Amino acid sequence: MAKATVRELVQSSPRVTAQLNKLEGAAQRAHRLYLDHMQGCADCGYGRTQCTVAVGLWRTYTAARDGER
Repeated sequence: MAKATVRELVQSSPRVTAQLNKLEGAAQRAHRLYLDHMQGCADCGYGRTQCTVAVGLWRTYTAARDGER
């Protein structure tokens, strides 16, 4: 039997996902949302261009990060 990855375990368990989300800080959530967006957005060229949504997500992340220091 193949071992499940942590990601697979988390995705298969809504309860675990909910608990991890509670533990995760605002900055980490915002950064994850930004990265997820950048990977899936056809208008964002990784590291080169960013759409307006990506710019807003980055600003949200930096504000949350700066607030947690």
